[in-house]
Amino acid sequence: MNAQILDGKLVAARVKEQVKRDVEKLKSLDIRPGLGTILVGSDPGSVSYVQGKHKDCAEAGIASFQIDLPETASFHDIAAAVRDLNEAKEC
Repeated sequence: MNAQILDGKLVAARVKEQVKRDVEKLKSLDIRPGLGTILVGSDPGSVSYVQGKHKDCAEAGIASFQIDLPETASFHDIAAAVRDLNEAKEC
C-alpha cells in the first residue's frame, strides 16, 4: 500500500467551503443555523477553542452566540444559560 500525504489545510479549506455552501442552501429555505456556547471560567485553552469555533461560524455564515460565566457558576447558573440559548429566537 502506498502512503498518501494529505494537506490538512487544503482539506479544511474544502470542508469549510462546502459547509458555507450548505449554510447558504439552508438560508434559502429560511433555516438559520446557529451555534451557542457557554464558557465557564477563563481557561486559556478553552477560551481559544471557543473563539476558534465562533470564527469558523462567521466564515461559514453561521450565527453564533456566546455566554460567559464565571468559574464560580453553579449548576443552576449553567442550566439557566442553556435554557436562555434554547429559548432565544435568534439561535
